[in-house]
Amino acid sequence: MKNAETDSRMLKLLTDIASNAEAAASIPELANALTHIKNNGMCAKTYLVIFNGDSARVYEPGSVEKEVPFVGSSFEAVKNGNVYVDNGIGRYSGYFDERTLAEEGFTAYLSTPIKQGSIVSGALCLAKRNGERFGQEDISTAVIIAGMLSLALSKILLAKQAGEAHGISSVLLEKSANFIIMARADTGEIIEANTGAEVASGYSLQELKQLKLAQLFHGDLTKDKQASGLFRLVRKNGSERVLDLSISRINRGSLDLLVLTGFDATEKIANENDYKDVVESISDIVFTINGDGEITAINDEVERALGRKKDSLLGAPLGGIVYEHDYKVLGEAMRAERDIRGVELRLLTGSNEQRWFELNGRCYRDSAGNLIKMTGVLRNIHEKKKSSEYASLVTNVTEQSSDAIVIIDTTGVIRFWNKGAENLFGYTKSEMENRTAYELYPDERKMELDRLINKLNSFGSVVEYDTERVRKGGKLVAVRVSASVIKGEDGNVVGYMEIIKDMTSQKKIEEAERRQRELEERNRYLRELDKEKSAFVSSVSHELRTPLTNIHGYSALLAEDTIGMTEEQRNYISIIRSETERLTKLINDLLDQSRMERGKFKINPIFFDLRDLVEKCSCSATAKRKGLYVKWEFGEDLPKVYGDPARIAQVLLNLISNALKFTETGGVTVKVYRKSRAFVQVDVVDTGPGISEEDQKRLFKPFSQVPQPDGQKRGGSGLGLAISKGIIKLHGGKIGVSSKLGSGSRFWFTIRTQPGRKGSSKRLQQVS
Repeated sequence: MKNAETDSRMLKLLTDIASNAEAAASIPELANALTHIKNNGMCAKTYLVIFNGDSARVYEPGSVEKEVPFVGSSFEAVKNGNVYVDNGIGRYSGYFDERTLAEEGFTAYLSTPIKQGSIVSGALCLAKRNGERFGQEDISTAVIIAGMLSLALSKILLAKQAGEAHGISSVLLEKSANFIIMARADTGEIIEANTGAEVASGYSLQELKQLKLAQLFHGDLTKDKQASGLFRLVRKNGSERVLDLSISRINRGSLDLLVLTGFDATEKIANENDYKDVVESISDIVFTINGDGEITAINDEVERALGRKKDSLLGAPLGGIVYEHDYKVLGEAMRAERDIRGVELRLLTGSNEQRWFELNGRCYRDSAGNLIKMTGVLRNIHEKKKSSEYASLVTNVTEQSSDAIVIIDTTGVIRFWNKGAENLFGYTKSEMENRTAYELYPDERKMELDRLINKLNSFGSVVEYDTERVRKGGKLVAVRVSASVIKGEDGNVVGYMEIIKDMTSQKKIEEAERRQRELEERNRYLRELDKEKSAFVSSVSHELRTPLTNIHGYSALLAEDTIGMTEEQRNYISIIRSETERLTKLINDLLDQSRMERGKFKINPIFFDLRDLVEKCSCSATAKRKGLYVKWEFGEDLPKVYGDPARIAQVLLNLISNALKFTETGGVTVKVYRKSRAFVQVDVVDTGPGISEEDQKRLFKPFSQVPQPDGQKRGGSGLGLAISKGIIKLHGGKIGVSSKLGSGSRFWFTIRTQPGRKGSSKRLQQVS
């Protein structure tokens, strides 16, 4: 039921519009017929638009017609004959007429083209409020209505043309200086002609009325579909003229007429042909575009300059061959009021490469300021531009170079002074203008510039050398100069360029390197001396060891049988034995230290129990003599250790004997405990005077001894702790001390419970 009502309402709408459109004798009356669309509820606003070149006339029912510019209008959307729908127009629409509708509260817009044949001559425009939308049914209905309007509009326009032709044809025919002929469309019989037609054809008006178009023109104009163009006219005397004609068909009652209007283009074409010959001989691209930016004419140079076929560009937009980043440049040029001068932009070749051109031209505009056409010349400046850019780049690089760059003329006057020169010499560019380069040379080197110029003039090649120059304030600076000649276009020398590098830092580096080499040489010499010293000590120690062994042995034999000896003699024998033992220990220490320094010291590690060393390492005799104690404390679950028992005993003897040597009361406690899963630690703690922090730093160095507060020496070579450190290091452990003056000392070392990495404990190591 609802569909039937809708169809009935739609049929009535179309019937009403058809009836009113048929009766309309003018465009305003035709626009009033659109009231039925609004009354039918299909939309809230409707109006008719008739296109007129670069503008459009708007006819709204009950309103005065108005003219609006075509540019920026949504009418542009239907220009190609397509229906345009926007169901969400807003105040920020790209079309000014849609923005106006939005401001009036409309939310949807529909525009349907009205066509005269293949030409879009206008549009039917509808608008809705309150968020309503145009659906497919609305669009279909609008297309039907636009078809009705097209027929009615054609009738109105033809009637108007016929009436005007009937009323003013005589005036046009008589007053116009152009060529006008009216003829029957079916037979081609000439009905009327103006004076311009008489002049062009050589026939009188009466003679023309006796002729048909086929007798006057080549071809049958009654069948020619061409609406305008160039046509050849055969004059009365048999000669020919070329006419530029526009052909229109109008209806006057039951009579179809052809109206030919135009002008004699014979001389113009002849001039244009000459002009074309000139244009084609120019090595620049010469072109013309219409108001839409489409190329209407272009010379053959475009093929040579851009590799583009001339025919492929005719009718195409000029912007199509412009690099996209230069669209704005072209747009600004086309907005020029008249002349375009020196506009640089990039065009694209047929292979899409960019090339620089300079545009010069002229814009032609109508009274409203709209572009009608533009003629222009595009000059190829690509190589010039690239050369300019390269020169600019070179100048910029030269100016910003961190090295000083100075250019002087043949008389030595400075002509160029860059930032690097300002930084190196301290003078600004303005300070050095027209001053001579001699001012940069020390007094004793003033002749250096003359010698340099003579050398450059003689050989012309680059000259490099190290020298000194004078900074502002008189300070000398070490520099490296690279100089070359500058020649003019004629090949003659016009100046000289110096690239001057500050060598201050380089000289410091070279001096540091020289000192480094000297130190390395000195160290090498000292290492050689140290090796010789170690070899000498080893040799001497071995030589002393044999006689000392004999002395010690004989003194031992004497000590066994002292019967008959005086007390003094027995005392001498004791002194001999004691001193030989001391010297033997000293020689052994020297040999051990020598072996360590030469990497010859070896250990033979095994698993053993540190408890086995208690008796051997307690120094019981010394402790008893001084009235001191030596205590051992072993932690629980103490594992065996992995090392050389004899060498670890040597370390313990060194630490315990040292502790007893410097302790006067109390004694020494040896603590053995598990440090971690892999190490056992041994602490040798005494109740002696303690050691200062400064002296602790020297303890483990060879031949180093700590001075005592009472100033007395306690004997010894100063090698014991150094050798102990080397032994512990070979075992993969660490050794150290913690002490405070007046609070005793604690010497400690660690030893592994398991072998370390393969070969680490057996590898020969050098101990420093």
